[in-house]
Amino acid sequence: MEIRLAREEDIETIRSLLIAANLPATDLRKVSLAAFFVGDDDPQMIVGCIGLEAYDDVGLIRSLVVRPHARSAGIGKALVSTVEEVAALRGVKRLYLLTTTAPQFFERHRYQTVERDLAPDAIRKTTQFVELCPASATLMAKYLDFSG
Repeated sequence: MEIRLAREEDIETIRSLLIAANLPATDLRKVSLAAFFVGDDDPQMIVGCIGLEAYDDVGLIRSLVVRPHARSAGIGKALVSTVEEVAALRGVKRLYLLTTTAPQFFERHRYQTVERDLAPDAIRKTTQFVELCPASATLMAKYLDFSG
């Protein structure tokens, strides 16, 4: 499987994946594709995607989804690892995410639950935080350390 930056022609597939997984897709725009990564088995089959919004030294993981037939094959882990590496290269020190369905998955990847009122302003101002994710969504965070 190859993980690559999403291209403009991937937007409808990404939107379909998000909708099928009951994840927000209304704010998905062509301009946000620069922050989306996809995993594909071949050029015709995107099996998963993940988004990254970077705000100086904090970032937001969004829209992690893997097609049902491809789950438990390490694709989600690979997508998260890729986003963490890219975020670190962009100077992000701490990654956040909101989830209603996958806190255990992210706990296995060293994300910890954080009280929503402790989120930094940049995260609190995101569309995900303000509009798209319910107040019941779990906020999680991880400090990135790629110093070796």
